[in-house]
Amino acid sequence: MHTIKRTLLAAGLALGLLNSPAHADNAAAPAKHKVVFDLSVNEPESFQALLRNIKNLRKAFGPDNVEIRVVAYSKGLDLLLLKEGELAQAVDGLITEGVTFNACQNTVNAKNAKAEDLRPKTVIVDSGVAELVRLQEQGYNYIKVASYRP
Repeated sequence: MHTIKRTLLAAGLALGLLNSPAHADNAAAPAKHKVVFDLSVNEPESFQALLRNIKNLRKAFGPDNVEIRVVAYSKGLDLLLLKEGELAQAVDGLITEGVTFNACQNTVNAKNAKAEDLRPKTVIVDSGVAELVRLQEQGYNYIKVASYRP
């Protein structure tokens, strides 16, 4: 009889743990993927590849399940300096959808640009390279935007 009581007690405890709020939260909330793109090249093909990769990530994981940052510095800052065109519109659309574009303050200064020269809602960081380090320390997966030059 004691064996049956112990078995029932163990089963009751197990069911109680499975129905606890902590277990329910873990099961209900999928892990949010965090990705940072390192953009330091100025090539239309590289810009197109970046935008395509962001679109594909959001499609694969679902837009609410992935947090994407683009850190633009050196020649890559030029993507955020575009005044008009298809690429500028694509960046603006991604910003509206929650993708964060960071601009390196050092590069902005070197190009004699101002915050007003960048795409709206661009976030300026003190150093693009330092921001990449900080984001990786926070668990972001790092992706380097490749150059397409031979």
